[in-house]
Amino acid sequence: MTVQEAIHNATQLHDVGRLAEAEEICRKILSEYPDTVDSLHLLGVIAAKCGHFADATVLISRAITLKPDSAEFHGNLGIALSALGRLDEAMAQYEQALRIRPDYPVVLSNMGAVLKLLARLPEARDACRRSAELRPDFPEAHYNLGNALVDLHEYDQAISAFRKALEIRPAYPRCMNNLANALNAVGMTDDALSMLRRSLDADPTHVPAHSNLIFAMHYHPDSTAQMILDEQKRWDNRHARPLATSLPEHANDPSPDRRLKIGYVSSDFREHVIGWNLIPILKHHDHQNFEILCYSSVTATDPVADALRAGADVWRNVGTMDDDATAKLIREDQIDILVDLSLHTLGNRLLVFAREPAPIQISYLGYCGSAGLRAIDYRLSDPYLDNADTERNYLEKTIYLPGSYWCYRPGDPSVEPSPPPVLAAGHITFGCLNNFAKVSLPARKLWAEILNRVKDSRLLVHSPPGEHLRRARDQFTSWGIDPARIEFLPKKKPAEYLQSYGRLDIALDPFPYNGGITTCDALWMGVPVITLAGQTSVGRAGKSILSNIGLTELVAENPEQYIELAEKLAAGLRKRMLTSPLMDGAKFTRDLEAIYRRVWREWCLNCHDAAHG
Repeated sequence: MTVQEAIHNATQLHDVGRLAEAEEICRKILSEYPDTVDSLHLLGVIAAKCGHFADATVLISRAITLKPDSAEFHGNLGIALSALGRLDEAMAQYEQALRIRPDYPVVLSNMGAVLKLLARLPEARDACRRSAELRPDFPEAHYNLGNALVDLHEYDQAISAFRKALEIRPAYPRCMNNLANALNAVGMTDDALSMLRRSLDADPTHVPAHSNLIFAMHYHPDSTAQMILDEQKRWDNRHARPLATSLPEHANDPSPDRRLKIGYVSSDFREHVIGWNLIPILKHHDHQNFEILCYSSVTATDPVADALRAGADVWRNVGTMDDDATAKLIREDQIDILVDLSLHTLGNRLLVFAREPAPIQISYLGYCGSAGLRAIDYRLSDPYLDNADTERNYLEKTIYLPGSYWCYRPGDPSVEPSPPPVLAAGHITFGCLNNFAKVSLPARKLWAEILNRVKDSRLLVHSPPGEHLRRARDQFTSWGIDPARIEFLPKKKPAEYLQSYGRLDIALDPFPYNGGITTCDALWMGVPVITLAGQTSVGRAGKSILSNIGLTELVAENPEQYIELAEKLAAGLRKRMLTSPLMDGAKFTRDLEAIYRRVWREWCLNCHDAAHG
């Protein structure tokens, strides 16, 4: 058999997924002919498919030195570099591939994916769109196009792109997952849940889709706490528990009063509500008694990320590390208490926690609920979000912060409140500036009833543009509301967003998933918020926030009371916010550190008891 015949056989084996056999042939060829360029390249491609991206870059780079004019080689090196997080280098390889072969659909699509990660979104959209035009039957081009369009908040086009990809490849779990996220973003929660279940039917091991299913259930008015708990148990049993076997004992020093290592894990150490909430916590940590380590999956930087880095003793970038390597790093760092800040939100690292890299693990902040992992010992809550009756809804043990669940910091503290717009407009303006996914059908119906009762009132709702807004206007029309009384406001930068509260007299909290930081934003800007207390933690967020500033009279226990409150309100709340537990970062952090110390001493005591039988 000639070398070319052997390479041909290896290529065929690779194409049908028999990678080990293809690798064996390539290695045998290279043992006799080390400069066989096609074997070097194919071995690099196989290494990348097996997740050995560093090896892939070495092999394909060597092939390129022997054959520098191969667009395919440069394109595949770009894939490996991208997987390692070396995005600028990946872009250079894609650009070189396109210089050799300008109309290369695969490279254009992959380049679009990297441009998206670099936040060069219009370029990402254009590259993916060009790829799809050149090769309309290429599902990845439509998938990557959809991802870029989502980040551009062009949801209708994104949904169309994802659906096109699924027409070409019906069994495409990642695409089903991202389509579901786009559907949920425009309030189509039923369709989103259905698509996520389809994704899991196609691939039960697809962890992101299963996390997204759990998270999306919180938005649906028919989801009970028990239903969410049952799905979390399925997630835990399917994805996490198999990783919890044969784990080594933790070697942490069980001295109760020594300086503790606290590790925070998040994909949101950036300009994001999680990042804003963390700034005062990291700022006020007692670094003499607590060493703070942050494990960040964020590659980009911004002022919030910079502020968070300044509050950490150690900053670890783990965005390109897999869960096993990240857990190993955390264990080597001898973290005493590891805190998950994502739960089931996008980019979570729950499978790191499943590997139990720290002796104590806590979930907090991603949303006021539960991760639902047996590997996580505790969840933080407050007395307004939960009580003894609701604790049965969680696998973790609930620890109550003495005041607020949130430690609030406005996205732009310099923005000042405005006089109530009713003074100039002569009519009341209600509004909701939350994520539109939270604007459920029952909430819309209740708001329509408020508009019917409050003469000449208006409603301002935050939402990306799209066909869903026409459907929403049609719904309000069917409930007797002139569409001219409804205005939809697109996404804005933090300062502009806060200034938008100057157009509201009264904020209406959505349900069954309440606002969190958005409620704090409204109150900070002097706008009173009416909330309807629900049956889940995310449905009692408004109750918690309003209780913490002494405004329990704005908490409705039933829909009729919610409507009645909306008829009576006035504004003027910034002073209450400033003097409330919500903005006492120093006290909040002391309370948090007291919890850390308490659970650590309990762990040390258990170690002592175990040692003395």
